[in-house]
Amino acid sequence: MTFGEKVKEARLAMNLSQTELARLTGISERSLYTYEHLGT
Repeated sequence: MTFGEKVKEARLAMNLSQTELARLTGISERSLYTYEHLGT
């Protein structure tokens, strides 16, 4: 499992949108999207 898959799995387990998680962690929505989809 890639880092991006782990991030997405954890986000979904907490029932958060990408926007909500980005706001909570202080990163941009675009960065979060990139992490989840490129499997960084």
